[in-house]
Amino acid sequence: MHVCVFDQIDIADNEEIIKISGKVGTFENKTLITQLTLMTNKHTYGPYGTNGGTDFSFPIAKGKVIGFFGRYGAYLDAIGVVLSP
Repeated sequence: MHVCVFDQIDIADNEEIIKISGKVGTFENKTLITQLTLMTNKHTYGPYGTNGGTDFSFPIAKGKVIGFFGRYGAYLDAIGVVLSP
């Protein structure tokens, strides 16, 4: 049985995401994001998910995160960010 857990992250007005990291792995013969962490200038949120997989890291060197997009079915397959200058 698979259990879904949903968390809401409330980021303060004076808080900015400075890095997105996590792990990419395989589950049921599908490549997916197995773990996700959001780091801001104030806090670290996560890690959410499991510990298996290959590390990835996306530091936000320029711009500000103003949105997210992604792809999912039963699991999170992809995630991206929308940046403003």
